[in-house]
Amino acid sequence: MKLSTLIGGGIGFALFGPIGAIIGAIIGSAIGNMLAQDDDDNEPISQEEQPRGGRVKTTPADVRLSILILIAAVLKADGHVRKVELDKVKVYLRQLYKNEQEAQEALLFLRDAIKQDFHLDQVLAQIRVYTNYSTRLTIVQILLDVAYSDGYFERTEQNTISYIANYLGITQADYTSLLSMFVPTERSKPDWAYKALEISPDATEDEIKKAYRRMAMKHHPDKVATLGEEMKRKANEKFQEIHKAYEYIKQERGIK
Repeated sequence: MKLSTLIGGGIGFALFGPIGAIIGAIIGSAIGNMLAQDDDDNEPISQEEQPRGGRVKTTPADVRLSILILIAAVLKADGHVRKVELDKVKVYLRQLYKNEQEAQEALLFLRDAIKQDFHLDQVLAQIRVYTNYSTRLTIVQILLDVAYSDGYFERTEQNTISYIANYLGITQADYTSLLSMFVPTERSKPDWAYKALEISPDATEDEIKKAYRRMAMKHHPDKVATLGEEMKRKANEKFQEIHKAYEYIKQERGIK
């Protein structure tokens, strides 16, 4: 199984713990030597066995593979994966990666990840340790984007993504702000723009401006720029949404 394009750029934390075990189960001997850090031991290194000499660098490949594993968890949430679900993910991956070879490799990896039995909590714990908050926000945004790519947000998808967001330490306010991008019922509410900025409709002009600066900083594409163009592109979508909400409130309130 060829994964050179998907993994290109090296992998760091994904070599360890439960994510490393999933990768090892999928691509086996093809990258067996990459997963081994000891010449006499070809088993993936657990988080407890990691070198203590500092934080392992997070790479674009780490994030790509982590997202695919989480997408697999969302698809498996109701106990079965329907063809229509895989079809919508296939379309989405082509939009996300903008490269046919990479999108195809991602789909093959995803299909194999779906077949694997893994503990979601362990995967999430590893992601939380090795990624910053802005990266985790963008990961959850991508999961919501996938779930809503067909315009319908199934209950099992909602519950699973909400659980993932909570485990990754995403605040309820941030999760609600992300939902405001996708859920039509949320977007149709008169206070959608305030939810996007995580403030109440009775916020003062000064509070509105401060909220906009805070949210713009939190979701700025530069926060994830080192993790690949697809991550930067997704973060920019939220960044633009925040700007749109701010402009809406300014016009509604007559703020200069």
